[in-house]
Amino acid sequence: MKEPKLVRDWKNGYVKATREIKTGGGRMANGTIYKVTSSGITAHLESIPCKCCGVAFNFTMRGAKL
Repeated sequence: MKEPKLVRDWKNGYVKATREIKTGGGRMANGTIYKVTSSGITAHLESIPCKCCGVAFNFTMRGAKL
């Protein structure tokens, strides 16, 4: 898939983590797929729910390149 040129075009797209992501709420493995629910100066990401338990990991990144 081709990378969007404009920041606003990331919204409702999907990205794949290239490294492990850790926050105060948990840790997600390298390769996790996230849906971009909002983009701009901050990006809001929501993981695809787990197939076995349904847990989804949501977080906000500020100033990071998607």
